[in-house]
Amino acid sequence: MRERLLIQKNIIETNVSDDVNLISAGIINLERLGLIEISYNTHMLEESSYEYSLQHPFYIEWKEFNENKENKAMLRWVRGNVVLPGRYEQIEIEKGIARLTQFGYDFISACVIEEEFISARTP
Repeated sequence: MRERLLIQKNIIETNVSDDVNLISAGIINLERLGLIEISYNTHMLEESSYEYSLQHPFYIEWKEFNENKENKAMLRWVRGNVVLPGRYEQIEIEKGIARLTQFGYDFISACVIEEEFISARTP
């Protein structure tokens, strides 16, 4: 049986922030509130949809850390677990999707401005 360790949960592409901890917390809270649902049973067919994650410095850093088997003096802590370089066979991104629930749609309809009206000023 393969040993697995979750490093970070629920990271999606966003132009708001590159802070994976902030993004993860936001996505988890949207799910907890019932506004979105997250599924790992299905994923996007376009592999390019996951390019953001595969090129993200967070993923690259962890991948390089794990592949550095020679430097046993290095270690990292993840959720109270000590992680040594080379301890895991591979670092991978689990593909999935996030989508609005009906409650999420209703929330947006009631609480979010769908159109922004811009009036042109004449000099």
